[in-house]
Amino acid sequence: MSYEGYRKLLCSAGHLWKVDAFDDDGMCPVCQGSPVWSNAVDETNGAEQAEDGIFYYPTEVKLDAATEAVYQHCDHCGVTSLLTPPTYKIPKRE
Repeated sequence: MSYEGYRKLLCSAGHLWKVDAFDDDGMCPVCQGSPVWSNAVDETNGAEQAEDGIFYYPTEVKLDAATEAVYQHCDHCGVTSLLTPPTYKIPKRE
């Protein structure tokens, strides 16, 4: 049986990035900070029914936004660019 999935990571500044389940966490692509929070999302079975009759879904944690993304639109060329990526609140341990 194989495992398919990814990890969602947050740095201390709240920047979000995703990596394959088998890849190294790496550093934040925005600020080069180390990850301080992660969430493993299992996509092995998707939403398909397994032989035992149970439906399995990804275990993705919903993140609360701290700041919204800031975009800039150029009326001359019609291109919209991301100026500042969104940030997210780091979930507290329960």
